[in-house]
Amino acid sequence: MKREQKDAVILEEICALAARVCQAPEVAEQPDRELYEDGLLDSLAFLQLLYGLEDRYGVEIYPTRIRREELSSPRRIAALVEGLMERQ
Repeated sequence: MKREQKDAVILEEICALAARVCQAPEVAEQPDRELYEDGLLDSLAFLQLLYGLEDRYGVEIYPTRIRREELSSPRRIAALVEGLMERQ
């Protein structure tokens, strides 16, 4: 699978995960949706999102080591996950 295709699949999966944990189906089609600013990502959804990312992609994300901005939209989350996967 080419890099661009892999990135697109990861983004699609993360959009779906964010939609599920935020209980906002429309997020699945909105990769640039601001999850915090729009009040969709609360503390419980944040933890569910981290666990989902760790489970699906095998990356460890420590809440104290990331900036809120890195998880502000599905596209930024995908970039974070892709960077962590490259370092493994």
